[in-house]
Parts: sequence; structure tokens; C-alpha cells
Amino acid sequence: MNEKSTIKELLSQLANNEHWVKTIVATYLGVKPEQIVIMVKGED
Repeated sequence: MNEKSTIKELLSQLANNEHWVKTIVATYLGVKPEQIVIMVKGED
């Protein structure tokens, strides 16, 4: 597997994981997945 396809696969996995995280959190909170925003905090 070359570097380009590896990056493409990782991005695909990330998008899929984001979908499931939003779905699970939205169900828990009783809102729609579109209302969930995932933020990543960097080191200060």
C-alpha cells in the first residue's frame, strides 16, 4: 500500500468514526447527529 492510499484509508476511517461518535452522542443527549460538534483541543 502506498502513502497516498494509506492517507486516503485513514481519512475514510476518520469520517466513519466521526459519524458513529456523533450518532451515539446524539442518541445519548436526545438530539440530532447534525447538532453535535466535535472539537479537538490542542496543547496550550
